[in-house]
Amino acid sequence: MQVIKNAVHVGISRVSYMYFAHGIEADSLSAFKDTVKYSIGSVCIGSILEPFFTAIQDSACAMNSITGDTDEFMFSCTNCYSGVARRLVINKDHATAISLYAFLIGYFMSRITMSWPQACVSAYYVVYAENPESLRFDTTIPVRIKELQQSPA
Repeated sequence: MQVIKNAVHVGISRVSYMYFAHGIEADSLSAFKDTVKYSIGSVCIGSILEPFFTAIQDSACAMNSITGDTDEFMFSCTNCYSGVARRLVINKDHATAISLYAFLIGYFMSRITMSWPQACVSAYYVVYAENPESLRFDTTIPVRIKELQQSPA
């Protein structure tokens, strides 16, 4: 599912980039075919590595927020993990497994669905970074930059 989501993201980013940067309306189906033909290796590698990087970042963030400045994390959470593991076992009832599978399927389907607008937005920002003075842009990005500059850090 992650590979499909990232392949859609790459293909639609190309279509959006061509439109915003050069004013060319490209066919999204041909862009997706080109992505599968020429970039699928990079997409697969990125899709494989992304969960590992995300897990590392999330665990580091979680440990920092839980422990603060102490080193007690490794000793204090053993009971927490065993309690969670006990709760996940439901005798012969498979409600937990079915719930987890349903969640994962829904999660990945929503990720695939959201790859289209995310690709458009990322292409918009890349083209803006290349040429902020282009006449194809409205005031969305400059207004947001001013808001960020005026807000307290």
